[in-house]
Amino acid sequence: IPGFSLFMKYKHLFFDLDHTLWDFDANARETLAELYAIFDLNNRINTAFEDFFLKYLFHNEVLWDRYHKGLITSEELKWKRMWRTMLDFKVADEPLARDMSGKFLEILPTKKVLFPHTIEILNYLKGKNYELHLITNGFEKTQWSKLNNSGLSSYFTHVITSEGSNSLKPQKEIFD
Repeated sequence: IPGFSLFMKYKHLFFDLDHTLWDFDANARETLAELYAIFDLNNRINTAFEDFFLKYLFHNEVLWDRYHKGLITSEELKWKRMWRTMLDFKVADEPLARDMSGKFLEILPTKKVLFPHTIEILNYLKGKNYELHLITNGFEKTQWSKLNNSGLSSYFTHVITSEGSNSLKPQKEIFD
């Protein structure tokens, strides 16, 4: 093909936020540690924070999978991950789970832990005149708060959330 270069120059690069740039697990750990103290969970569930955290991660992953498959709503996901975690410790208190969920969603996006070298890489790419875009399955308000609080928002030309676009981004399929 005349004029076709074997080495095309990319102009636009697309990133995910959680688990790619913004360290969801580290930020969730910090947030849940705060909730553990705020809601006096050590006395309510009589277990170490690490056990609580691991149960939360399990239920969060299961419920995100159900949400991606359209089996639950975003509102169910938000509070049921706390509900199911507390049930594992024999605490069936829905108002508590809902309060914890609200506080979690309030505190989590204020956290700033990024993966190592995130800022350096983004600065390098911006310096090379790439247009950077973000595509994420997170909730609109929460993702924007994460971007603003962690200092990442200025790097991206467009931010597309699943909630804002009313469509989940494709998930990587793993085949054995």
